[in-house]
Amino acid sequence: MNTRNHNPLPVLCLAFFVVTAFTALLAMPRHVTARLVDLDNPALWGEHGLDEPMLHDPELADAGRQNAFAPRLVELWNGVLLNPQESVDAKCRGAQAIAQAHRKSMAGLDATLPTLVKIAQAEGQHPLLLQAAVSAIIELDGR
Repeated sequence: MNTRNHNPLPVLCLAFFVVTAFTALLAMPRHVTARLVDLDNPALWGEHGLDEPMLHDPELADAGRQNAFAPRLVELWNGVLLNPQESVDAKCRGAQAIAQAHRKSMAGLDATLPTLVKIAQAEGQHPLLLQAAVSAIIELDGR
């Protein structure tokens, strides 16, 4: 025999929700409730612009975005690549940044080619730095 007391609060909350929703539905104008019920009717979808909305991405207007670059970037990247006190990681990031800037259509990156070629031809370079420099040269179409 179960002697525990049951809490009536969840049942009362559910009943309140059902009564409130039903009352709100009855209070709506007839044309609104008819539309709510008829949304399952595909004939109405075209009228309301609901032509399979889940199957299409929203159309976004072209923002006309243009990349803008700081004027001293080429000078800074060359400085990092030429500075013997910079870490290998900093030089790799500089070479990778040059390649990425080229992919984003930055102009004037040809000035970095001599520095990148110098790094690629130097003896005893770290393999990661060598790879980053050669990748940047290939990206810039330097031969």
